[in-house]
Amino acid sequence: MKALLGYVSTLLFILAARSSFYQEPLFDASLLIIESWQTSKRSPWLALVSKLVSTFMGGEVMMVLAYVTLQALAKPSRTLYHLIMCLANSYATILLKLILHQPRPFMVSTQIKAISSSGVSTEFGDPSGHTMSCAQVFLSLFLDYLADEEQRFVATKNCYQNKARVWAKKAGFMVVYLTVVSIVGYSRMFNGSHSLDQVVTGALIGIWLAFFGHYALRGPIYCHIESVLSTESESTGDGPKDKVRGAPWKAFGFFCIAFLSTALAYYYNLWTFSIPGQWL
Repeated sequence: MKALLGYVSTLLFILAARSSFYQEPLFDASLLIIESWQTSKRSPWLALVSKLVSTFMGGEVMMVLAYVTLQALAKPSRTLYHLIMCLANSYATILLKLILHQPRPFMVSTQIKAISSSGVSTEFGDPSGHTMSCAQVFLSLFLDYLADEEQRFVATKNCYQNKARVWAKKAGFMVVYLTVVSIVGYSRMFNGSHSLDQVVTGALIGIWLAFFGHYALRGPIYCHIESVLSTESESTGDGPKDKVRGAPWKAFGFFCIAFLSTALAYYYNLWTFSIPGQWL
């Protein structure tokens, strides 16, 4: 319970810091920055790169590619865990956009063009879903890999050398990870889809979701799936079919909670928030 309260408190702190410290100044500054980027001489080339980055390094396409790769190469428990995390990411993105209901840069500035290969999104802009999914998926995969590596190193000799290798991998990953997330955030800003504060919020919540999933959900999900797939019966005589019997109802219950909470947020937003006339 203390750990859960810690995770919830951290999430609330991220959202409170966003609205109290950096949202408005970063949004206003982003409008000027995006206008200068889009009017630069390198704009056509950067637009093409930004479209490719937005398509393959963040969002639904990236999550589907990650899932297909895991389905082909990883064990079922790992595949299902990362599928659940991707679904949780999409759910959190939709819910937060409805709750925060902030405009995208191209909605409030006639000087900013919406550059997208999949059409202009009319959703709210905060947080950046592409940045959030990129930050969460890559960090979740690395934390999962790192957990297996550390388990193998504990059982081997030359523990000091193995620890050094782990820390070297952590350092290398952090460099690559921050670079990739920054590139995705830059592409979303250049496309006119998000401001800097929305990118920062998306990255922070994606990191939070990855740690929450790894330390709070990974163990129970792995244990449950591996027990269901096990061919050995437990001491009670229950077989795999008995273990999985209640799974559809549990899944249906989670779906109902997600659907009802999203619908509640949508109608609350519809009844209490009017889109300003200056939004395009």
